[in-house]
Amino acid sequence: RAGRRWCRLTRRCTCATSTGDGPVTENMDAAAARSATRKLRVAVRRQVEAQGLDGATLLIAVSGGPDSLALAHALAGLRDDMRLRLFAAHLDHGLRPEASADALFVQERMDALNMPLTVGAENVDAYRAKRRLSVEEAARHVRYDFLARVADERTAAAVAVGHTLDDQAETVLMHLLRGAGIAGLGGMTALSQIPVSSGRLTLFRPMLSLSKGDTTAYCVANGLSPRFDETNLSVDMTRNRIRLDLLPRMAEYNPAIVPALGRLAESAARDYDFIIQEVDRVAERVISEDANGVSLDRRAFRQLHPAVRRHLLRRAVETFRQSPAEAAAQEPTQAYGDLTFAHVEEMNRLMLGPSGKWTRLPGGITLQVSYRHARIARYVPPRADPATPPPD
Repeated sequence: RAGRRWCRLTRRCTCATSTGDGPVTENMDAAAARSATRKLRVAVRRQVEAQGLDGATLLIAVSGGPDSLALAHALAGLRDDMRLRLFAAHLDHGLRPEASADALFVQERMDALNMPLTVGAENVDAYRAKRRLSVEEAARHVRYDFLARVADERTAAAVAVGHTLDDQAETVLMHLLRGAGIAGLGGMTALSQIPVSSGRLTLFRPMLSLSKGDTTAYCVANGLSPRFDETNLSVDMTRNRIRLDLLPRMAEYNPAIVPALGRLAESAARDYDFIIQEVDRVAERVISEDANGVSLDRRAFRQLHPAVRRHLLRRAVETFRQSPAEAAAQEPTQAYGDLTFAHVEEMNRLMLGPSGKWTRLPGGITLQVSYRHARIARYVPPRADPATPPPD
């Protein structure tokens, strides 16, 4: 069959591929190859339909690894039947000497799929140093900003990314270790919006029900030979340590720990969705916006259920970050989920406490509490006393 290497004697597919932990070579008979292909394509099709994206324009983020390559190949196979317009994007983060070869590899694969590709390059180290971020955070920031720009140019309804059930488990554990609340335990959802410097980016994750084993099997079945990113083995990155050390240790207690964490995420996401519906209902009577920032009515806030209060505070910060006041700032803040559980707890404490208090929040903004209202505004360093908050 075209694109696959079949042994005539055994009728088995012998295609070299790569997993998240290193290059492997697997054998697969014809029936197993058909099953692997069908499983992944059915899952992707169901999510395209479930999210109302059939007939849509999608931008696919393609690194060249097994997950993103399998996703691009599967969507290409569904393109005509589901009336999809597909584009691809690849970013060189400037972190690996092999990056140029990765870009060439992806270009060749997307040409074979008749899928237009946009290739970009960013200096993650310079971005990280300027903003005092970890390499992981900086890479995520520049990657999503790049994808947002390309999605806008292609008028894409969403950016499809190759996140799998294994990625979901890692994400839930990362959030748990950082003390996240229910939103963090909900992990990633099939369709979500994330803040980027230009506004908001819609991400589509059609493979959250599939394991990395499924994407690897798909690559083997279809004669794909993904690139291997050696940085996936670096224990300097938190996610890598979770994948390479913590998850295997947890599997000693529960061999099905990855699907278990996936179920936890699904359950938490459902509960979180209900709370957000309540936030939507009450936000108008608590949050108000003007040219200088965002205000919260403290009396109305106190009347809310404690679970709703905390999520409403997150909504207020998000409202400010999208406000005209912030848009006019010289260096707009970027909301990449950097408002932690501890920040929200401190905000809640001040909202319920005496007036005259204030606190600094990520991104150079503050919450200042007066008698009747609290205000979220950009921090302005005082000229005389560094302990004095900016004027209310």
